[in-house]
Amino acid sequence: MRLATANTFDNTVQTITTRQSDLARQQEKVASGQRVLRASDDPISAARAERALSRITYLQSEQRALNVQRDALAIAESTLGDAGSLVQRFRELAVSVSNASNTAADRTTIANEMQSIRDQVLSLANTKDSNGIYLFSGLESSKVQGVTTPAFTVTGATPNQQYQFNGSPGQNDPTQSAVPYTMDGDATFMQVAKGNGVFDVTIGATNQGQLSADVGQITLTPSTGTMASSYKVNFTVTGNTTTYSVDTVPATVPLATGPYVSGQPISFADAVAVPNVAISLSVQGVPVTGDSLNITPYTAVTGANPPNGSLFEMMDKVINGVKNASSSSPGLSLAVAQGLTRIDNGLEKLMAARGQAGLWLNRADIVTANNGTLSDQLEIDRSNAQDLDMVRGISEQQKMQTGYQAALQSYAQIQKLSLFDYIR
Repeated sequence: MRLATANTFDNTVQTITTRQSDLARQQEKVASGQRVLRASDDPISAARAERALSRITYLQSEQRALNVQRDALAIAESTLGDAGSLVQRFRELAVSVSNASNTAADRTTIANEMQSIRDQVLSLANTKDSNGIYLFSGLESSKVQGVTTPAFTVTGATPNQQYQFNGSPGQNDPTQSAVPYTMDGDATFMQVAKGNGVFDVTIGATNQGQLSADVGQITLTPSTGTMASSYKVNFTVTGNTTTYSVDTVPATVPLATGPYVSGQPISFADAVAVPNVAISLSVQGVPVTGDSLNITPYTAVTGANPPNGSLFEMMDKVINGVKNASSSSPGLSLAVAQGLTRIDNGLEKLMAARGQAGLWLNRADIVTANNGTLSDQLEIDRSNAQDLDMVRGISEQQKMQTGYQAALQSYAQIQKLSLFDYIR
């Protein structure tokens, strides 16, 4: 078979072109550090790398959202801590106010500081994050109102202020990749137990002596029932003897009578009521004839006397009982005695909410760590599918460079293969 010079020439040119193209592609891979630059280079590896990149992008998006949520929660947790410190200071003032050495002016000064603390706690309850979202608006945060309307507002003038929660009660549940970024302000600030959850104890409107009582204890039989009757404890002073009698309201037959001793409990039972009622109160102070204590059941259904109230309302009750009161004021002792219990209930709510925020912050840290681990693994998968082994890549480039130079040299020799060169 005869091979013409033209055929040899064409083959050599084709080889040079191929080697030049291969070398150019290899140089591009080495320069970019990627083995797969186009899907056509390796369709399977390109698909693996694309899936890994897509998942990495999704994780980054989730992490950015989680960072916003975590920052908001951190502010909420710190705010609850500040509110708790203020309420603790409020409690200390409430304890000190009953000191007999305080004058009316002293008590007014203390009440003014209490009022300032109440205002600060209300301001903290309306804390916003960097995006302008109220951190204690509950489920309202996803709505426009949650951004533009304060979570808590107050209407009316002292001493009859009314507090409203403008958010939506409830709490978003954390997910595998997210945590709530707002908290249920209704549960934290508006649902503080006034007492034992069953009945309220107040002093008679015409009391002249000084009486105070705790929030009381009750036993219902059966326990699933609801207290329906109201009761009144009346006091009578004869000489040096003080007695009490407990009547139902409206009065029928006294349920209990006995001598009154300050600090000792007054206990009685109502076996006629359904369910049967057994109540015990710790009563202190010095009453006068005609003084009384009213025991009124809470009415959660009608809302006339709900068992829970706002923390701000509880603080106001103490402030109003203290302001301008003398040490012998009928309402001072009761306001302080019951106020301490209610403030303690509010403080417990704040600490519980702060603990919940702390748990969610820990959860956010765990999710962040898991996202980092998964992102690293996905990056390894992408690298294995797409990146170039630089040592091997450079070696391949050098080999191709050598082959390309050899092809050029061969071409130069083939160019000399002509009849004229042979004759010469």
